[in-house]
Amino acid sequence: MGWWLLFASIGISLSAWTSDTPSYAGQSGAAGLAIEDTTVVSCEKADSSYGFWISTLQLQILSNYPGSVIAVSPTPPLSYVFSGNCSDTLVFDFQITPPSGPDTTETYVFIVRDTVAPKIKPSLPDSFALGCQDPIPDSTSVTITDNCALDTVIYQEAVEGSGNCPFSFKIIRTWDAYDVCGNTTSYRQVITVSDETAPAFANFPADITIDCSIAPTPENTGTPEVTDLCDTDPKVSYFDQEFPTLPGCSND
Repeated sequence: MGWWLLFASIGISLSAWTSDTPSYAGQSGAAGLAIEDTTVVSCEKADSSYGFWISTLQLQILSNYPGSVIAVSPTPPLSYVFSGNCSDTLVFDFQITPPSGPDTTETYVFIVRDTVAPKIKPSLPDSFALGCQDPIPDSTSVTITDNCALDTVIYQEAVEGSGNCPFSFKIIRTWDAYDVCGNTTSYRQVITVSDETAPAFANFPADITIDCSIAPTPENTGTPEVTDLCDTDPKVSYFDQEFPTLPGCSND
């Protein structure tokens, strides 16, 4: 059994072992192992990558130095859990004592880094239009995640008007997300609110005949009802169109 399998199965710390048989060299993958001096992995893959890295590295050392006594410092842990920092570095020194010849020391470094910016996932389009009566979605319409450790999210909202119409405007929202390692990403969303529906008249007053002594104003002749989707108090104006009096009817 290889020393790493023995180490894992009996649950004790071994600081040295002896490769008394080069049997790994003939196994699939052993002769082609190539763990570099420095291995860099992303933080989200660190926990799973470490087990493969350390066991492959030990197999590589055993295969490269058959019959040697090999000591490693510090003792590799059975598993690794990323602490959430921006980076983490594990350094292992392998001291190889061959059956003959001088000792050799090889150093291998396992580096964990967070170089990935947070991700912002919107549930709505980047830009969309609403009517004045449509509900405006709140700022929770986006989801922000990070592969390792999200730190700060800065949200800003600005409203740009559209001339004299209070029911037509733009809402410009921006999110800036930072993780603990300074990686950042931004997202911008524009909501256009508009009033494109004219007021509607209803219940027009009926045609009437009034005495010439009564002023022909809406207060005396009646006014229609008017409603608007956006404006609760729409303004109404009117004008009179006069027709010539009939011949012989000077008082008409």
